[in-house]
Amino acid sequence: MVFEKELTSLKLQKDTVISTWFTYLDNYSSNKYIFSELEVHAHNYFDFLIDFNISVESHPVYEAIQMYCEIVFLRKRPLPYMLAIFKCWETAFIHILLKSENPKEALACMEMILARNGAFEHKFFELYGQNSIMLMNEKDTKIEMLHNDRMNLIGKMASSIAHEIRNPLTAIQGFLKLIRSNLSKGTTDKTEKYMDIIENEFELINMQITGLLSFSKNRITEESYMEVSVLQLIEAIFSLLNPRIMNEDIHLTISCENDFFLKVQKIAIHQVLFNIINNAIDALSVKHDEKEIRILCKEDNDNYYIQIINNGPEIQKEIRDTLFLPFITNKEEGTGLGLAICNEIMNKNNGEINFITNSVQTNFILSFKK
Repeated sequence: MVFEKELTSLKLQKDTVISTWFTYLDNYSSNKYIFSELEVHAHNYFDFLIDFNISVESHPVYEAIQMYCEIVFLRKRPLPYMLAIFKCWETAFIHILLKSENPKEALACMEMILARNGAFEHKFFELYGQNSIMLMNEKDTKIEMLHNDRMNLIGKMASSIAHEIRNPLTAIQGFLKLIRSNLSKGTTDKTEKYMDIIENEFELINMQITGLLSFSKNRITEESYMEVSVLQLIEAIFSLLNPRIMNEDIHLTISCENDFFLKVQKIAIHQVLFNIINNAIDALSVKHDEKEIRILCKEDNDNYYIQIINNGPEIQKEIRDTLFLPFITNKEEGTGLGLAICNEIMNKNNGEINFITNSVQTNFILSFKK
């Protein structure tokens, strides 16, 4: 081999090369390394780099690369740590070979060392990347399992609570109908108004129960699907929320290109619209200037859309990615279930819920597939 003399010289200076490598490494990185932890591996890797008579792929050190990678990964060493290790090997060899009396041989020898170091480095980071992907997939699976367990627990609790509330409500509804039917024609307008308020409040409680049942896996509790007018849905919600809207002095506009019909769970979609519009009113309560809520209805070839837009403050960045998960809220007295319920209901009704928020307005978009 033309650079046999250089190889012999390097072998004799093995401890010097390793010591130089460690010095560069210690200066190169902000991490403080313990030499005793690296020494054995350093000696093995030095041998790999100058064992030119053994091909890279056949060398025992290269064959053990998976093991080295797993050790580094389990110790949670960052990528800059490993990049520094490979970079400093190159620098250490260059430092020694620059002193050679045969520059041509030293250069040829260095090219071989760089090639072997590069091959090992490339394979190492390939395996490191695979391990990272595998770990992320495992974490995603665990998170999904925890989420499913959490949702199942919420579903069981919601189903139980809703069942306990709905039974007496059914009785109340029956008696309300009896009272309404037995009211004399001479009943005062005030009595009629009180009855209307009671029935509206009853409807609100019923919607909340329907929302809770969206978490339940029990299909017996599922509301049936029916064709409903979008305009009628919106009008029904504003008949319930109109007192709040007037009280907050909110300017309301409804703009629908055409009235279209959706095949959905009527009470459940009522709940979605109620929650989002109610949230919009809550958001506007902190404003002292003009308050506005706009409802837009439109369609394209694939979907129907209902947009609820308010000019309140934008949604905080910290909660945007998790806004539709249970128990996520920025309200002091909020439960964090409202939008999670909306998301569940929309999924069950072949729809999606998304939002766009900025300093000017927040737009919640309900889309229903045709």
